[in-house]
Amino acid sequence: MRKKFLLLLVSLCLVMFPTYVFGGEEKVEQQKVEQKSSSESKISVDSEIFSGYKYSLSTVDKTTGKKISGEHPNTFHLGRVYLNFKGKIDEKFSAKITVDAAPVKDVNTNYFLFVKYAFLQYNISKNLYLKGGLIDNPFHSFIIGVIWKHLFVENNYGAVLKYWNSAESGAYIRYENKEMGVDAAFGINNGSGFKQNPDSDERKDVWGYGRVFLAKTFHLGGYASYTINEDDIILKTSLLAAFDVKYALFGYNLLFEKNGDLKRMGHSIYARAKFDNYGFHVKGGYWEQDTSLDDNSKDILVGGSFSPSEKISFALSGKISWNNQDDKNMIVMLDSVFLF
Repeated sequence: MRKKFLLLLVSLCLVMFPTYVFGGEEKVEQQKVEQKSSSESKISVDSEIFSGYKYSLSTVDKTTGKKISGEHPNTFHLGRVYLNFKGKIDEKFSAKITVDAAPVKDVNTNYFLFVKYAFLQYNISKNLYLKGGLIDNPFHSFIIGVIWKHLFVENNYGAVLKYWNSAESGAYIRYENKEMGVDAAFGINNGSGFKQNPDSDERKDVWGYGRVFLAKTFHLGGYASYTINEDDIILKTSLLAAFDVKYALFGYNLLFEKNGDLKRMGHSIYARAKFDNYGFHVKGGYWEQDTSLDDNSKDILVGGSFSPSEKISFALSGKISWNNQDDKNMIVMLDSVFLF
């Protein structure tokens, strides 16, 4: 009986040993494959298309500043086409290239293709990273992506006035902690934008940006740039405060620039609300080209939107713009954005 028991025990060991050894090796190999697949580079592609229609209720002559009776220009237009290529190289490195198609300024018949973003990002830690190349402006992205959220209708006031560029050739370091509601960046760039000679060596902009999101309700942020060129030193500052709740937001943005003896100042407001698929948006601006002169321009944009899905939105807006000397210019806009 004892011999039979020993024989059975030895047989079980002979059967289980290779299963344990090779089974363990199989698990180790499977873990290696999973680790390898997680560290392999990944590429994703998406696109955004802005299109719309504009109708001028009144037309103002740019030379005289007076209304032109009987003229109501109207046009369908393709505002922008973004094609985004995003790549994760490994756990530390990632990259993005955005190709953009837009109409040539003051030319109604031509579109041109250009690179909007092309940067490499290195993650130092979970919330700290370096970015270099043709980079974004974090303050601009914050206003567009968090405050205004209607880029397909019109850009933010600072970008419209060329107070800052949405993309620049340069580099920055950024700390971004979404859980704490803290975001800060410091960088340097050429200051020439992303279309006109981006490799220019005529000037350099050193800038800083920071914002906090208090109690998940209040946004407080600021941006400052210090420009050094051959002629003057230009200092630009911008402050933003916004009240943000689940269904609505109201924000105020102050812009100030000192260029030698010239001082310029601007004010803008942003308001939006959304209930289910329907929304309401307001953007207003007041700009003093020279604070020592009585020369300012104003505009107000009001509209509503409908989003049948997360990737499709339509907006109907009306805009009035004027200054101290000119008559009011009024237009109606129907805009749309498609994401895929």
